[in-house]
Amino acid sequence: MKAALGVDIGGTSMKLGRVDLDAPADTVVSSVPTSRSARPDEILDHLAVAIDAVGAVGAVGIGFCGYVSRGVVVDANNLDDAWAGFELEQAVKDRFGLGTVVLNDADAAAVSEVPLCVERGRVLFITLGTGVGSAVIENGVVLPGLELGGAWVKDSIADRHASTKCVRDGDWATWSTRVDDVLEVLTDLVRPDHIILGGGASERWSDWGSAISPPVPTTPATFRNRAGVLGAALATVTDK
Repeated sequence: MKAALGVDIGGTSMKLGRVDLDAPADTVVSSVPTSRSARPDEILDHLAVAIDAVGAVGAVGIGFCGYVSRGVVVDANNLDDAWAGFELEQAVKDRFGLGTVVLNDADAAAVSEVPLCVERGRVLFITLGTGVGSAVIENGVVLPGLELGGAWVKDSIADRHASTKCVRDGDWATWSTRVDDVLEVLTDLVRPDHIILGGGASERWSDWGSAISPPVPTTPATFRNRAGVLGAALATVTDK
């Protein structure tokens, strides 16, 4: 069995799972709380514990909540400033001696949907959680580096406008109007044929999914909030 450790580093948690690359849907994902003050050395220590716990893996795939270029974190709006310029991919390789791929967290989540998007045309994948992430799947390929969380939506940017921090007293239906605002703006920018919504909010799809009015066909991520972990692991095979 070929296996990789999939890691999804977010603004409030780090999710991990040992992914059987031949049967990724069977992955069990665990979560470790993080905070905005989480620094690189702290995250690497969490990774060390996880690698010891999951057993032998051939590689590590990491989805990171910020802009990533060639394995280097360019910025991380929801984590400590120490991440800016941090060579995360090289640091993981050096510490653990494993093949490593680091990519944006929305890009990683989108990778998990690629096999399911063959007949959907251009797909806009949006993650809704502490922030708003985005990726585009075109002709079976994830186009990297699409950062639309900074797009202006009403009186703020998408990253803040539809953050799950805006959910008040469990009122997901009211929050869903913010999602509609974001979908309208991003659809105008990308012109997708289909939209997939993932991230932490997708775990609560039953609370708000029927309340949105998207401009194009829209579905929740197949693997919900596990998508980032699965996609990160699968990227260790596809990113060659």
